[in-house]
Amino acid sequence: MRSVPDSGTAWATAQFAAGAASGVALVLLAWPAVARELKPVRCAACRGMSWNACEACMGRGKTGLRLPGDPPARLSYCKTCAGRGRCPCAACSGTGVENNWLYGPTANPGWGPRGQWRDPDRPPPTKR
Repeated sequence: MRSVPDSGTAWATAQFAAGAASGVALVLLAWPAVARELKPVRCAACRGMSWNACEACMGRGKTGLRLPGDPPARLSYCKTCAGRGRCPCAACSGTGVENNWLYGPTANPGWGPRGQWRDPDRPPPTKR
C-alpha cells in the first residue's frame, strides 16, 4: 500500500510532497489562533457569572412600587425570576462561557473560574 499517488511520474510525486509540506506549514502557522479559540472564554453579557439581574424587578425579586407617602401597596414576588432577582444568561445558555458550543451547558455549573476574556487588557464595559 503506497501513500503517494500512483501516477508514475516524478512530477506528481513532487506535487504531492509540496502539498503535504505546505499543509504542515499552514497548520503550524494557524495553530496559535486555533488554540486560542479552543480555550473557554468568559461570556461578556454576564461577565462569566452565568446569570443576569432580572429586568422585570431590577434584581429585587419583588414587583410593585411603594414610595414614601403612598398608600400601602402590596408587593408580590416577581413572576419572571420566581423571586430570585436573577435570570439565566441567554447569551451563554447559563454557562458563563461564551463558546459553550465547545463546552456544553452543565446541570450544575457550580462556582469557580469561567475562562478568560478574549483580550484581558480590555475587558467588556460594566453595566450601570
